[in-house]
Amino acid sequence: MAQEINDFTYALEGDNILISYTLTGKFADRYEVNLYRSTDGFREPLLMVEGDIGPDIQPGKNKTITWRAKEELGEFKGNLSLRLRAVFIPFLTFDLAKGTSFKRGKLYTVNWTFGGEPLPIKLELYKGSNKVTDLATSISGSSFDWQLAKKMGLDDGFYLRATGGGREARSEPFAIKRKVPMAAWLIPGVAVLGGVTYLILSAGTDPADEEIPDPIRPN
Repeated sequence: MAQEINDFTYALEGDNILISYTLTGKFADRYEVNLYRSTDGFREPLLMVEGDIGPDIQPGKNKTITWRAKEELGEFKGNLSLRLRAVFIPFLTFDLAKGTSFKRGKLYTVNWTFGGEPLPIKLELYKGSNKVTDLATSISGSSFDWQLAKKMGLDDGFYLRATGGGREARSEPFAIKRKVPMAAWLIPGVAVLGGVTYLILSAGTDPADEEIPDPIRPN
C-alpha cells in the first residue's frame, strides 16, 4: 500500500532522542513502524523506544517517538544517523491460493489470518465490481463454513471481500465449477436415445459383417 514518512526530524534532549514524523496513507490502514540506527547498518530495530512506534500505527500527522538512547547504547561517542521505516500490515489475509476453484453444492471451510487484533467482519462474495451475495454479516472467528448453492453461476473471477472496522481485504480470484464435470455423464461406448440404450460399435464394425460361429454339436 502507498505510504510515505514525511517531516522526519529528531533532536537530543538529555539522554533521550525525540523524534517526530508524519505518516501518510489511508486513515483506516495500519502500519508497523520501527526505528533503526546507522551504527549497525540499519539492520535491527531499536528497542528502547516508546510512542507512535511498533505495530498497529495509524497514518496521521504529529507522530512522536522517544528513544532512550543512553539506556540502549550506553556511553557513546561519534556520529549517528536514524532511519524510520513503515511497513503496511494487511487487515487480514485469506488462505486461498491463486487458481483455487470451488464446486457448487459442496461445503468448504474458508480460513484467514488477521494482520493485527482480530475483530468481527462482514463476508461477501463478489465477481468483478459486482456483489453476488452476502455470506455472513458478522463473523468473530478466523474461519467460515461456506455451503455453495447448487445453482450458482459458473465462471472464474470470483473473490471474497471482508470488511470490518472501516478496513477491507480481498481474496485471490477463484472459479466456481460444476459439482460433477459434464464429461463424467458421458459413458464411453454407450449412447442414450429416446430412453433406449444402444451400444456404439467401434469404428469400421458392421453387424452384417460379423461372422456367426456354428453351434456346438454333441459328440
